[in-house]
Amino acid sequence: METNKILDSLENDPDIQFLKNEYPDVWRPVGKAITEVATNAEKRIEVLSEKVERQGKQRLYDDLDRNVENWEVINVSPEFGQWLEQEHSYSGFTRKQLLLSAYQNHDSEIVQNFFDDFKKETASNMGNANQHSDRDRDNPQPELIKSSEVKKFYEDVQRGRYVGAEEARQGEEARIEKAVIEGRIV
Repeated sequence: METNKILDSLENDPDIQFLKNEYPDVWRPVGKAITEVATNAEKRIEVLSEKVERQGKQRLYDDLDRNVENWEVINVSPEFGQWLEQEHSYSGFTRKQLLLSAYQNHDSEIVQNFFDDFKKETASNMGNANQHSDRDRDNPQPELIKSSEVKKFYEDVQRGRYVGAEEARQGEEARIEKAVIEGRIV
């Protein structure tokens, strides 16, 4: 916790030591105030960080919806999944690792580039990507999550509907992130 680091550094400061030793009655309320201010600031930073994270994800989805036609269909296609497993020619990482990194950094331009590159490199008909063969019916697929559900979830979070229900919010967010990583957002 950052608050403890701040207080520890204050404890070792010669000026603070002097104040503490020479004016203990002054130091007690000052020390208490410093602790409260640092703790409150830390909490506010955490809340703001979570808000920035949610807004970043929402912007990324909005950008994809606006700029990449059929990205939801492509995202769940087996061809795209196979294409992502290939190593990127310059980095040595798989495309999936790079896409995940761009997603986590809310870099919609790079995420969009992956979809655009896939479209350019493949001649497959993506319109049929969500049709299943007989073999697919025998092996049920994991749950698909609609992009509209993702959007609604982040809007609900921004409206405060998950205040006091952090565990539920974190669980739903983890479920959505896993679906994104596995290409199950449609």
